Amino acid sequence: MGKQHDALFAAKLAGSSGGGGTSDYTDLANKPKINGTTLRGDKSSTDLGLQAEITANNKLSSDLVDDTNATNLFVTSDEKTTWNGKQNALSFDSVPTENSTNPVTSGGVYAFVVQGLGNKVDKVQGKGLSTEDYTTAEKNKLANIDANIDSTPTSGSTHPVSSGGVYDALGNKVDKVSGKGLSTEDFTAMYKAWLDASMQSPLNHNGIFRGKDLTNIYTIDEMYSMIHSGNFDDLFLGDYINVSITTTLPDETVKTETVGLMIAVFNPYYNVGDKVVNPPVPHLGLIPRGYGFATAAKMNETNTTTGGYLNSYMHQTVLPCYANSLRTALNNHLLSYRTILSNAVNTSTPSMAGAGITGAASGWEWTTVELQLMNEVQVYGTTVWSSSAYDVGVDNRQLPVFKFINPVHFGRLTFWLRSVVSSTGFAFCNSYGCANNYVASDESYVRPLILFG
Repeated sequence: MGKQHDALFAAKLAGSSGGGGTSDYTDLANKPKINGTTLRGDKSSTDLGLQAEITANNKLSSDLVDDTNATNLFVTSDEKTTWNGKQNALSFDSVPTENSTNPVTSGGVYAFVVQGLGNKVDKVQGKGLSTEDYTTAEKNKLANIDANIDSTPTSGSTHPVSSGGVYDALGNKVDKVSGKGLSTEDFTAMYKAWLDASMQSPLNHNGIFRGKDLTNIYTIDEMYSMIHSGNFDDLFLGDYINVSITTTLPDETVKTETVGLMIAVFNPYYNVGDKVVNPPVPHLGLIPRGYGFATAAKMNETNTTTGGYLNSYMHQTVLPCYANSLRTALNNHLLSYRTILSNAVNTSTPSMAGAGITGAASGWEWTTVELQLMNEVQVYGTTVWSSSAYDVGVDNRQLPVFKFINPVHFGRLTFWLRSVVSSTGFAFCNSYGCANNYVASDESYVRPLILFG
């Protein structure tokens, strides 16, 4: 009955509702399996893959498995003894040292890690190890130097800069100044003294052209003081000052204009003349920088030179109008002086102008003037159209400024000269810079010589 009952039970498990079959489990075709192992006979958990084999090398810690359970369930007594020995060897010191029983130290890891960290330096942002050793001895040297630095080093002090020769070397240097450098020539104190002395002479100022605008640098009175010092400090040929003049012309027309008065000569009439009207004071000879004043004028109302330059309409009527306006503009520092002017013309005398021209200056006289037109010698350095020696007089030298510039350098327009050419005309400088002549009733520009002092 038992076997039949078992067979019946097995058949039910197999899904059979009745009928034939076997009642013996061993005879079943589909026996149950765990992890691929058929459930047949006495199978251990290891056989079924439910527990790995426990050996002496992979025992659980006593913190996880009770000693008794470990003895009864997993290991033999011998294995437990071995396990306990290894467990004891794994005890950790709270603070490991090189000689402790900590496995890290006993295995050499402590010496490698802990002692190795003792040979490390803290990482600091932006810093690193040097490629050179900086020793205590070297540090002491620097400390020694710092202790011996004098507050004010001298070449004989213990200051490292001086003892190393740098202090003395710096003593032989000069400060760098932007735009300046060493000269290729030595400018000694002797040369400077010679230059200072030479610049106190107006004769040397007559040899230096600069052409600087002094309008916004010096006032008229300041320039007057510079002239009367006798040194003419910071005044040179070609330098000029712009002044505003208001002139009432002979026809009653009032003309206001700005004119540049340019230095043409230094001390041209110093101790020159038949008598001293003014003390022989230092002075400048100025001329208009361009072609002259803005209004053109005639030398005479008709084409005649009778009476020479002295008695001309230009000298007697036009120039006094400009003298009045310049006297005001120069703060009454317009200087009058003595010179020789032609006062007569022989209409039948051949002119030194040549080419069959007749009419020549035949007389002169000493005259006190404030303004006068320049003659040919003062502009060109020689006579060209001048009729005779009476046209030259004491004004027998070229104005120094014209050694550096041509007559129309700052203005290409004609201007009158005072030299008589013939019985009908006077000399002039034309717009191209050529020496030429006009008939007396023609109009040209007025460019006089002005003494300032």
